[in-house]
Amino acid sequence: MRVCTGFAFVALLVVSAVSAAAGTSPPAPPPPPSPPPLFACDFVSQYNETATQVLDNGTLEPATQTLANIRWGESDLTAGYWQAALDRRYPAGTRFRIDGQFPDARYFAFTYNAGSVNSPQQITDYQVVPNNGSASPFVNRMSRSTSIPPGGRYSVHIVYGTRPQQLAPNTIYVDPNDFAGQTATDSSGNYTAYPLISYRVYASTHGLAVGAHGNVPLPTFVEETPQGDIPVATIAPTSSQCQWWNGGLQNLARFGIGIFAAINTYLEQQPAEAAPIVPTAPVPAPLFTVYNPGVPSSFQYAVNLDSRYIYSYITPTAGDLVLLRGRAPAYSSPAGSSGQLRHWSVCENATAIVTGYQTYACVEDEDTSVDADGFFNIVISIPSKRPQNATPANGFQWLNFGTTTRAVVVYRQMLASPTFAQAAVNVPAAQDQNPRLVMGDYLPVATYCEKPLFDALTGAGQTPAQVFAACLQQSQTPPPPPPTTGSSG
Repeated sequence: MRVCTGFAFVALLVVSAVSAAAGTSPPAPPPPPSPPPLFACDFVSQYNETATQVLDNGTLEPATQTLANIRWGESDLTAGYWQAALDRRYPAGTRFRIDGQFPDARYFAFTYNAGSVNSPQQITDYQVVPNNGSASPFVNRMSRSTSIPPGGRYSVHIVYGTRPQQLAPNTIYVDPNDFAGQTATDSSGNYTAYPLISYRVYASTHGLAVGAHGNVPLPTFVEETPQGDIPVATIAPTSSQCQWWNGGLQNLARFGIGIFAAINTYLEQQPAEAAPIVPTAPVPAPLFTVYNPGVPSSFQYAVNLDSRYIYSYITPTAGDLVLLRGRAPAYSSPAGSSGQLRHWSVCENATAIVTGYQTYACVEDEDTSVDADGFFNIVISIPSKRPQNATPANGFQWLNFGTTTRAVVVYRQMLASPTFAQAAVNVPAAQDQNPRLVMGDYLPVATYCEKPLFDALTGAGQTPAQVFAACLQQSQTPPPPPPTTGSSG
């Protein structure tokens, strides 16, 4: 053992002497690769904050079709959405804090998305504990207090590290396990899947503009450090990630949507689009499916864990009109009453990513006419085919189809009461293609209809139920065969 050690020592002396004599030194090891800088992007409106206008039948549309205020992402026009992006490589123990005020709104929540395939956690208004000396008007799951004014203060914490079984109040955990399998990076070395915090506010009245975010300031977002709080807006304001998120992505999306909106507007004004379409029976009726964000899927980007999305694809080429009919759930009113749902709405949207999944029009629960049977009835068409009698006075709401291609109608049910057994939230994943087994009449039905038939029936004073039944029969009844002629031979 000693011999080997002595040999190694002598060999080292010889090598060192030769190197010194030659005037050279051993090559320095390469520097370790520097990791991409961490980023933290402040809250930004992913969609837009512009106000909407109320049409004469109570439906909502973007006030004007400009690049600045086109709503996208299949959003609800009564809601505002703001998002903040964080780097997932912050070490365990890193803490961020969101300081806000309880808004004058029907609902608000913070949702944490881990990339596009995982939504691990959400904190909803009634779960937010107010700061000392403040009070929350969101006193329980289904209603809010009218005696507690908005404006009270709260703090929500974001903590990096393993998510405990017992969650601390007002705390969202960014757990490394949330990103299992999401290893893709961009050209700068940043992970393409990162923590995303979404803040959504549903306004209490249509007179309250979305951009007012419930008549309170947007929450502030800081990193908590031993040296004090650091505003997130100052951490990486010039990073390519934040610039892309806060500027480039928004502007690119709005520019692209604006182009397609202009094309759709032009096409809808062409005389051929106004020509009547007689359904070529039998026309398959649009069927509704429940999307359950609580079940892991390939796409859960910015979904609301309190909502269930009941949707159906529709086309403007199968008939002049699309009719929707379903039993209307009781909703929790802004005045404080409790309902079967905190909120519900029906929105008409684009389906293609090239149009940014643009939202064309919505009707909200408190503005929806309910007929004598307790059902809501909605007519969807391009403006040139809007029936004169599709009005609340006749029991109908009208929505703009918005496009000359396939669209998707989305019926949102938000925050169901535990006693509402027929709510969409109770539909098991195995039944999402056949939700009627659970929802019954609360699942809408749809049919295509010829505009002259709708005009004739409503002009004769028929009820929405009678109109829907006649349109459904027309769309499902094959036309009689053409008459045969005898041979002249």
